[in-house]
Amino acid sequence: MTSSDHLGGPKSALIAIYMVALFALNLGVVWQWRDPIARGYGDFSAFYTAGKLLREGKSAQLYDPRAQWEVQQEFASTVDIRRGPMPYIRPPYEALLFFPLSYLSYPAALVVWSFLKLLMLAGVSLFVARMVNGRLFPTPLDGLLLVSLYSVGQDFLQGQDAVLLLLVLAGVLRLLEEQKNLAAGCVLALGLFKFHLVLPLAAILILRRRLSFLAGFISIAFVEGLISIALVGWSGTLDYPGYLLRTSFGSGTGMTTWHNMPNLRAILTGLSGSRIPLWLGVLVMGAGVIFVTRLWRESAPESPQLLHASFSLAIATTILTSYYAYTYDLALLAIPILIFQGVARGGGLASHHHRVLLMIAIALLTFTPLYWVVGARTHFLYLASSVPLFLMTIALASALRSNRT
Repeated sequence: MTSSDHLGGPKSALIAIYMVALFALNLGVVWQWRDPIARGYGDFSAFYTAGKLLREGKSAQLYDPRAQWEVQQEFASTVDIRRGPMPYIRPPYEALLFFPLSYLSYPAALVVWSFLKLLMLAGVSLFVARMVNGRLFPTPLDGLLLVSLYSVGQDFLQGQDAVLLLLVLAGVLRLLEEQKNLAAGCVLALGLFKFHLVLPLAAILILRRRLSFLAGFISIAFVEGLISIALVGWSGTLDYPGYLLRTSFGSGTGMTTWHNMPNLRAILTGLSGSRIPLWLGVLVMGAGVIFVTRLWRESAPESPQLLHASFSLAIATTILTSYYAYTYDLALLAIPILIFQGVARGGGLASHHHRVLLMIAIALLTFTPLYWVVGARTHFLYLASSVPLFLMTIALASALRSNRT
């Protein structure tokens, strides 16, 4: 790929200005909320609490609300939006990541965590840049695009870990393209801290009969399981699913509601006005896995472009059919957005209709002001975010169907 493949001149400058404006909007929102963020209103308070419990030798109490509350009273005593602690809901092994940060004050730890995520985004940009043909603009603008996304802004606002999973998935795709399936399975297992999103992706790849991928995934997952047992014991590990259910259906914990979920569950809840049962959510998720796997299997012999489209469809479908997915999880869509940034110029999709639909989805997903306004003034953020996600899913699925053998 040569520099002549990129947009140049005034068009490139206009795109850069547009992205800078969107990044400035994200930065402005985070800056506006800097005081509440520093006082522990964001989700990072749960991660910091987990790290501090480990540092204090209380790993067995990682999921004890009273122990969490005691720790959070040390740095988040002025938070008035919760009637209890911000619960730590990740598997035990991820708490080790925040152990070193617990030696810092809460605001300093959050700053360091945010800086590390900027480095992760740079890594994502470099990973994906080496896989993409038909690029619309140079790699530096890719990085600017990432920090201009609403979902990434939300991730930084909350101090979340979706950017970390984005880096994991970018690494997985790169390894799959290089046909290093064992290593790809190992890397994907590192993302099991968001197991509700990673397990469906793993199932799709395993059903593609990548036995070496399965071996790598299981080996790392086994190690993570052993670490988790060592941290919280057998009883804590066995009680973890029940803890998640109690936390999910409890109130006053500061957990995100369905209004902020960009998935079918939120749409069905909005239409029916009642909670969607867990069994139905699992059924929808399973249908998504089967749907993507069948399309992938029935497609033409695998090429880099087919792999990119299939992996992107797997990400989009996983979020759309998930039981839990929040607006910051849409940061994972940075992979298809970067890959198909040049879709207007061909982008590897055969049909003009597929390209147009995908262009619309990407345009909506990258229009950051829409989501900040809708999220702040209405209860329809789930619609604003799930519609472009649905369009992207349809576009990629249709493109794969047109490439059937």
